Amino acid sequence: YGQSLARVQSITEVPARDTADRNTDAMQTDVCFEHVTFAYPNKKDSALHDVNLQFPKGSHTAIVGESGSGKSTLASLMMGFWQPQSGTVRLGGENLAELSERNIADFFSMVQQEVFLFNTSIRDNIRIGKPDATDEEIRRVAELARCDEFVSRMPEGYDTLIGENGAALSGGERQRISIARALLKDAPIVLLDEATASLDVENETKIQAGISELIRNKTVLIIAHRMRTVANAHKIVVLKDGTVAEQGTPAELMVRGGEFARMVERQREAS
Repeated sequence: YGQSLARVQSITEVPARDTADRNTDAMQTDVCFEHVTFAYPNKKDSALHDVNLQFPKGSHTAIVGESGSGKSTLASLMMGFWQPQSGTVRLGGENLAELSERNIADFFSMVQQEVFLFNTSIRDNIRIGKPDATDEEIRRVAELARCDEFVSRMPEGYDTLIGENGAALSGGERQRISIARALLKDAPIVLLDEATASLDVENETKIQAGISELIRNKTVLIIAHRMRTVANAHKIVVLKDGTVAEQGTPAELMVRGGEFARMVERQREAS
């Protein structure tokens, strides 16, 4: 109870953002971290320290590192959930702190390892990605995310109730609904946060087909522990203790023989 109370108190201490919605139609989808340092409330040590990174429009970047290295913190700052104590996060050249939560949310789709589903129909769970979507739009993205494969076995098809947090579905099926949501939203920046980490090989293969559709022509950030999931990224960023340890293409980092190469070798040995 004490830890939960401390967490609630830390959130209420974050000042509200006095920003108004702006016309962001002309904004680009590059993201830039400029000397960003961030520490969570009531924490002495920084989760990120003097981070400088660029994620150009259309690029696919993988963020890797051990647990606690700052990967999820980086994603949270990028989506405006937190503000850095120093430095600036920019979206399309605009200071993220000066954009409204609605503006920022319009730019991002996120697929996480843990999927939250409502105790309603499959159709309505997908429609969360775009509340005014037509049934035809929902069916189209469901097919791209390979949802139709299991929906066809359901007693009421897309109108089937899935239980509390999708209790009637497997992990792979729940993840495919999450991908269908993101496809329906069609945001220009996609965050994949350990999206396939809990899946077996068969389900991961099916999910990857949907992810391939999701990230087409998008700016993509992939947070991952498993090195095989980042092999096709344009760039790898390795975080260690809240700082950028190294960055480059997968091939460059393997030749360098640094932190990334050691992570790949450790996972090979473990498997």
